[in-house]
Amino acid sequence: MSKIPLNPVLDFGPSVWPLVNGLVAATPGTLNLGQGSPDTAPDFVEAAAAEAVLGGLNQYTASQGHPRLVEAIAADYASSMGQPDLGGANVAVAVGGCEALCASFFALITPGAGDEIIIMEPAFDCYDKQVKLAGGRPVFVPLVPGSGDANSWQLDMAAVEAVTSDATRAIVVTNPHNPLGKVWSRTELEAIAAYAQAHNVVVISDEVYDRLAYDADAPHIRMASLPGMFERTLTIGSAGKTFSVTGWKIGWAVGPAPLVKHVWLARQWMSFTLATPLQEATAVAFELAGPDGKHASYFADYAADMDAKRKVLYDGLLAAGLNPIYPRGSYFVMANIAHLEPFLPPPPADSPPASLDMRFTEWLIAEHGVACIPCGWAFYSADHAKLGASYVRFSFSRSMDLVEAAVAKLAPLAELAATTSS
Repeated sequence: MSKIPLNPVLDFGPSVWPLVNGLVAATPGTLNLGQGSPDTAPDFVEAAAAEAVLGGLNQYTASQGHPRLVEAIAADYASSMGQPDLGGANVAVAVGGCEALCASFFALITPGAGDEIIIMEPAFDCYDKQVKLAGGRPVFVPLVPGSGDANSWQLDMAAVEAVTSDATRAIVVTNPHNPLGKVWSRTELEAIAAYAQAHNVVVISDEVYDRLAYDADAPHIRMASLPGMFERTLTIGSAGKTFSVTGWKIGWAVGPAPLVKHVWLARQWMSFTLATPLQEATAVAFELAGPDGKHASYFADYAADMDAKRKVLYDGLLAAGLNPIYPRGSYFVMANIAHLEPFLPPPPADSPPASLDMRFTEWLIAEHGVACIPCGWAFYSADHAKLGASYVRFSFSRSMDLVEAAVAKLAPLAELAATTSS
């Protein structure tokens, strides 16, 4: 039988996620701080889902989004976007934030036209793949590393200008940032906004961790709230991150009606619609967590719970000598592990050279029973992977008990770190 030709765009190479999860599964007792996936969901959110299923909401709903959900999202975002008239036409629901992103790229990219999307690194690993699938070209601009605070990492606007061309269609901003934990300041967002308006490009603002900005001096600010930016911003959200139900895969894009319509049309031909009872439950969750709802303290309580775990994990990594970067948002911490390279076993002679971040990840799982994610492999392009090879990412999205147990397992690393500094 002749070889069947397949789409070469899909030849992205091995994904880090099944590789790390496979190592975890093969190493009993490993505590997984790699993937950002909470252990439990709020009771009132689970109850809303059960009620929706048992109440008969089990058939197709509107393709653009379940009416109750699009209205609930619009009501929730209206104030923070400075758009009091935000309505259902400004929201497109999708199968998770990832599909909302993918549909946004399809809405903006004309196949064969050479359209380009600017992506900052480190970057969530689906961005560049989705741009390629849509027929576009990802253009990467690495953030400039700073000190031990995530907010000290900076975007060099001159570097952005240098890669901008007539083919540039959008720039992706992740706020709060995954994997870094940076929360962008108003000054930084204004610089990006000025750039977008000057070059007539769209900002795809991935704000799935918008409820998790922890510090008063670094509040989350919506890109779409800046003057002149609502008209050219697609804001991505996720029930998985907002209500700790990652398995539901409910996401959305919010923005001006003409852009949102194209996002919806792109998404419609991927999945037509999505789980009606889970959309209903997400709508109920927004209503109950709203300012007049029965669970009006939910968002503050959620952030406080994650903040407590942020401090435990950051302090634990610091005590273990792992040089963590203090996150201001999201539920991730990056750590610089370059100084521990002398303690890692060399890769087998018959295997290809392995990057430092991957070698450390494999060693940490095998020797200390804690999983992390290698940043160079997962969050940088091939040309820039070396920039991230000294970093790994940990998540504090799990239960406090698990985070504390992982910190205890990491404590012996302090002796190795002390050796390198002596």
